[in-house]
Amino acid sequence: MILRHSQYIDFMRLIAESHVEIGHTAQEMHFARITLTQDPYIGGMAQIREFINSMGSKLRYPCMLAISFKANYADTKNDNPRKQNDGGFILLDKVKEGDAEAEQEVYDRMERIGEEIIAYIREYFEENEDEGIFNLNNVESEKLAKVGTAQLFGVKFYLTIEGSANLFHNPSKWSLPITLPAGSGIVQLLWNDTLVQNASPGDKIKLVSEFKATEIVIT
Repeated sequence: MILRHSQYIDFMRLIAESHVEIGHTAQEMHFARITLTQDPYIGGMAQIREFINSMGSKLRYPCMLAISFKANYADTKNDNPRKQNDGGFILLDKVKEGDAEAEQEVYDRMERIGEEIIAYIREYFEENEDEGIFNLNNVESEKLAKVGTAQLFGVKFYLTIEGSANLFHNPSKWSLPITLPAGSGIVQLLWNDTLVQNASPGDKIKLVSEFKATEIVIT
């Protein structure tokens, strides 16, 4: 399922490598990852310009920038918590300064390439339902102009990938103190169905060895 950040970036990189008009390779860099803060006092365009300028001549054009996603979680009240990753990508190409016709050509070309990418993503998730849910209704785009010192123009696309969130408590990951319930009999702490230790009601214990309780049985 494409819900972890590394999986998402690898997926976007594969797109940049596979699209014939982007053509990212290890030898010729047409793809990069960019993280945009949600701080309203720091403008998104300023962050993009700063990133592009910092890349210098390493980044070739046209290029695709994968935007690190923001995650939202939802409780569906049916033991199936959801995770929604709001991400996107930016497509940019160079334009000669003052060439208005070239600007329009780049806008149209970047928008077309972006729509081709969206079409691929849509088909991918339709054919691989276990990887997550892609909803075309959540896709938006906007034009970008004069990005960085390289006189770049292009289009920024927003998209969402949704899937199940692994938000189920795993006691084996914790060594926190456990206060045993009063009014019960002997309490057994089990590890893979093997008795680890007994305790009496009201006892406060902490598992600090390699054994951590995966099940508590009150007898």
